[in-house]
Formats: sequence, structure tokens, C-alpha cells
Amino acid sequence: MKTIIESYETRVSQILNADIVKLSQQDLSQAELDASITFLNNHVHLITKYSRLFYCYDLTNLNYSSLNTSLATDMSHMFDSCVSSSYLDLHFRITDNVQSMNSMFQHSNPYCVNLSSFNTSKVTCMENMFNGLVIKSGILDLSSFDTSNVTNMHWMFSFLKINQLILSRIFSTSRVNEFS
Repeated sequence: MKTIIESYETRVSQILNADIVKLSQQDLSQAELDASITFLNNHVHLITKYSRLFYCYDLTNLNYSSLNTSLATDMSHMFDSCVSSSYLDLHFRITDNVQSMNSMFQHSNPYCVNLSSFNTSKVTCMENMFNGLVIKSGILDLSSFDTSNVTNMHWMFSFLKINQLILSRIFSTSRVNEFS
């Protein structure tokens, strides 16, 4: 069994190489995951890819409020297949440079999701973004989503289980060439 330091050093190496792999509850304890997030914040100038950061992770007790994603360009699969019986509040998340949100919430099941402060103006790929997402509160509010540069929305809402989808005028499909 790896020690906390060995697990931490392994994750540091993977993160610095922009190859974030599955962080599951079998891989890291809460303390180790918190330490990794602290490390990420201290080296944020080196990291642009957050793909699969919380893939298949139980987010119920995860404190990721301090995670600095200001240079992130890829958030694909970031919360893919995550379990959360609580409110997934992402209002602090910096997404100004993100280009890919492919499968970001695919097959996740939070009680509620707050995406109100997401800046999606540079995103080009939202393929499978909400594919299979189950929101227990029944509401998905995308009224702040600027999709004017998105070219791929393939299966974006497939198998989505909600009662209400809220969109606004800035939700555009004018550039989309992959949509089904």
C-alpha cells in the first residue's frame, strides 16, 4: 500500500504532465485529495488540462472550493460518473479559457448543480456534456451559457433526467455542426 506521500508524489507527477488520471475513492483518501488540490493551486501556472480530475469520485464530502482553474483549457470528463447526494456548487469555478467541456457531467447524479458563473464563451466542444446526468432536484439552469462558439453538441442532452431545462438567448446553435 502506498503511503500518503508516495500517492501524493505520484499524483503531482501526473498532474504536472497534464495527464490527470482517475482519482477515485480507491486511489486517494480525502486528505490526499485535498493535498493534491493544494498542490494544484500552488502550481496553477503549469496546468491547463483538468480532464478526469474527479472522474468516478464520491463528491459528497469533497472540498474543491479552493481549486484554481484559471488557466484550464480542458475540463472534459472532469465530473464524469460522480456520485453526490448534495448540492454541486461550482459558482467559484473559473472557466474563462476552457475550450472543451466534453462529457464534463456525463452519468453524474448530484442533487442540484450551480453553473451560473461558468464562462462558456470560448468553449467549442460540449459533446456529451450532460449525457446521462440525473439531477435529483429536476432543474438544469443554463441561462448563463454563451454557446456562440460551440461547434459540437453531439449527444449533449441525451439521456438527461430532469424536469426543467432553463436556456436563454445567448444559448446559440448557429455554429454547431455536430448535434443530435
